[in-house]
Amino acid sequence: MPLDSVPGRRRRITIDLPLVMAVASLGVLGLLNLRSAVSVVNLQFYETQLTWFGVGGLTALVVWLVDHRVFLRYSYAAYGLVVLLLILVLAVGRQANQATRWLVLGPVSIQPSEFMKLALILCIARIFHGDVRPEPRTLRDFLLPAALTAIPTVLVLKQPDLGTALIYPLILGSMAMVLRVRARSLLLAFGGLLVSLPIAWSYLHGYQRERVVTLFASLFSSERLDVQDAAWQTTQSKIAVGSGHIFGKGFLHGTQNQLGFVPFQHTDFPFAVWGEEHGFVGSALLIALYLFVVLWALRIAARARDRFGALVAVGVAAMLFWHVAINMGMVLGLLPVVGVTLPLFSYGGSSVLANLIGVGLLLSIAAHRSASPWEGLGARHGL
Repeated sequence: MPLDSVPGRRRRITIDLPLVMAVASLGVLGLLNLRSAVSVVNLQFYETQLTWFGVGGLTALVVWLVDHRVFLRYSYAAYGLVVLLLILVLAVGRQANQATRWLVLGPVSIQPSEFMKLALILCIARIFHGDVRPEPRTLRDFLLPAALTAIPTVLVLKQPDLGTALIYPLILGSMAMVLRVRARSLLLAFGGLLVSLPIAWSYLHGYQRERVVTLFASLFSSERLDVQDAAWQTTQSKIAVGSGHIFGKGFLHGTQNQLGFVPFQHTDFPFAVWGEEHGFVGSALLIALYLFVVLWALRIAARARDRFGALVAVGVAAMLFWHVAINMGMVLGLLPVVGVTLPLFSYGGSSVLANLIGVGLLLSIAAHRSASPWEGLGARHGL
């Protein structure tokens, strides 16, 4: 009889080595890439990122050791706290690059919008974890999750941070996709989204509209764009990635990066640096690593012992997937530049910490999964 199933014995806490190895690989590669990206900017960014990786790793370790169901109790409190921090950002936050996104707490600055992703995932999972009814859900069942999503979305748009604001509804939509929803409700939701697009467009800032227009102009027009204007960022990033060819130019030898042509190479465009230095082969390897982590998170969701854990795992997978998809889409000129970071590659302490906490949640869900017959409970309830 396994030790886990002996009455009175303490459950062994296991660690998901494939996930740890994949995330560790991404972290090491991200740090190496950042070292190259900031070599022409400021090496202090690299040293600071090392510190944040250390803090994030220790935090993920703590989260792994805690049963994930503990976070169910405090999900609403965490959400309320982060909403309060988002309001404080608008009132007394630090401004940089015409945006107010950071709170200064002593020697460090934090970006509350990064932690809102996790708080939102926990809240949505809490709302649906006890809902095991067999009939499909309607739009009415998503009113509360939609309201919880709308509040931070509006607050973050005011910073302004369009990229992060887009992630919130994408997380909600992704988590909703694993729940049974009536086809009519899906059609109504899609129709409502189409109707709201003109309204959303009217609230965009001028430079945000310009980026969207520039994207469609580059995709559907044969006319040469003014690369000194809104097309500068994507033009330079595409040149960098394309110049990497098959095997790349080598570490610290990417000319587009070293000569300062790649914009925001350590925050929004680290994939351009990676593609130039490691080419198609290195880019394919990086995409494969991200894909493995996302699929492994979905595997953890399918094997979770309870619906809360399964939904949280789906939410973390969605958070990572949309960050990777949007960031790489920006770099390759397939999506407008909206300032979405590349997980564990982009410089930023709050981003690193939030992503590693998400990994910690995945490890906790996997570690505290009970043995058969509970295994697969999430899958049997529509996940």
